[in-house]
Amino acid sequence: WAVIIAVVTATFVVSSVSGVSKGIKFLSNFNVYVYGLILLLTLMFGGVVFILNFGMESIAMWLDNFFRISLFTGAAAKDTWAQDWPVFYMGNWAAWAPISGVFLAKISKGRTVKECILLNLFATALFSILWFMIISGATLNMVMNHPGSGLTEAFAMGYENVIYCLFDNLPLSVITKILFFVAVFVSFVTASDSTTVAISDLCCHSDKENPEKSDTPAFVKILWGVIISVLTWIMMSIGEG
Repeated sequence: WAVIIAVVTATFVVSSVSGVSKGIKFLSNFNVYVYGLILLLTLMFGGVVFILNFGMESIAMWLDNFFRISLFTGAAAKDTWAQDWPVFYMGNWAAWAPISGVFLAKISKGRTVKECILLNLFATALFSILWFMIISGATLNMVMNHPGSGLTEAFAMGYENVIYCLFDNLPLSVITKILFFVAVFVSFVTASDSTTVAISDLCCHSDKENPEKSDTPAFVKILWGVIISVLTWIMMSIGEG
């Protein structure tokens, strides 16, 4: 863990020090294209007809069950899922909310409310729908129509193995797995550098007229980057990580 954290730390500290309009913007835009390429390859080779049909059915089922699922508490069925899963992740989202809000406010200066809502709510939601539709659709297609795909066995070994097994069953698997690894790595970096910038900005005065281009001293970003990384290493070292 220490080596992985050190590599991620070095990357996101350099990115955060370079500023929002340079390193952070470049990595974020780069990752959009990488994820888009992964989805395109998976859609092309994972059974495009099945994926599109599966996606349409899933959207219809979601709309049909939206209110029932949204208001589900599990009281009558004595199902603890509503308490075990959503409540836990609500705590996780609440922990991210203050820092994410600060960073979004920083990069939203000069943009309209409409632009912020379209990008931060609808565009991200659309990407999530496409990601789950294509990746899940391709996985189900392999399980249902290609019994020898090994996806069931991969899931039994740990769900984190499934997506790599899926890519192994598709053409250009080596390229797709490399792209996925790069996308995950850059995702960690972009999450960390934006957090570092937001925390650092809270420690310093900024240019109220142009906060996006206002730059916090590099040593403050480096300090917070190191603190975040050390805390991450400690938490990963406790118990099962």
